Amino acid sequence: VNLPKFLSHDIPLFHGIISDLFPGVTLPEADYRAFYAAAHETCKTLNLQPVDVCMQKLIETYEMMIVRHGFMLVGEPFAGKSSVLKVLAGTLTLLATQFSGQRDDDGDPLYRAVQYRAVNPKSITMGQLFGCFDPVSHEWSDGVVANTFRQYASSTSEDRKWVVFDGPIDTLWIESMNTVLDDNKKLCLMSGEIIAMSNTMSLVFETNDLSQASPATVSRC
Repeated sequence: VNLPKFLSHDIPLFHGIISDLFPGVTLPEADYRAFYAAAHETCKTLNLQPVDVCMQKLIETYEMMIVRHGFMLVGEPFAGKSSVLKVLAGTLTLLATQFSGQRDDDGDPLYRAVQYRAVNPKSITMGQLFGCFDPVSHEWSDGVVANTFRQYASSTSEDRKWVVFDGPIDTLWIESMNTVLDDNKKLCLMSGEIIAMSNTMSLVFETNDLSQASPATVSRC
């Protein structure tokens, strides 16, 4: 799960540390045959080519999403970040249809369909993003993120729900997400309202670099 977060020259060091801690232990490979079949079908529907690198990033994103409720996709424009998310959403939705009614050992659905909403945090003001008080009437107005969080957190659907922030990361708005990214998993608004994330929600950040992100934010993803 941690491999996608490493640079290429750090991966051999990581493998060396793991082999020293657990000598002679080999991990069994996960069976992703049904996943690959659904991913190829989704790529065909979206008129995309299922190249090996895309499939690898698809698996890495899926495994990261299972373990973490908030993660970042970092890459240059047209690197395929949004396409990976679209294909992953379509793949999981297709698998949820194919394996409908099947449950794992914990009683949860084997696969969940995906609902997601994308927002560019730099295309609107902070008030429109999180919410603000009216300067005259002092009435509170919810922002896009507040409305989306409340809608997804109160939903009784078993579908996965992604809130995708597709845009540059800077300290003006990302610091407000620190309480969501840590173990509290709660969005704290200026109005005093606190919205807790549900277990089916995930935060996804798409950006081209992390130059403006603080170490506190990066360490949480």
